[in-house]
Amino acid sequence: QITHLMIKLWHLLKRTYYLNNMKRPPSYVRDSMKRQIRGGKDYTIEDKKNVINWHKQAKGKTNSVNA
Repeated sequence: QITHLMIKLWHLLKRTYYLNNMKRPPSYVRDSMKRQIRGGKDYTIEDKKNVINWHKQAKGKTNSVNA
């Protein structure tokens, strides 16, 4: 059931990006988003930075989280 809910959430996020005419995130950002949704040991601080930076860029802000 949890996997099914995560898949639904992923499709909702994907659809939201397309509906808002936002540029599709690069594959490494999509992978980071998937790991963020799943959670667990494989989710790293780099994944968090990738997701934050992508959302900032998508909103038109240029500042990024420094490594």
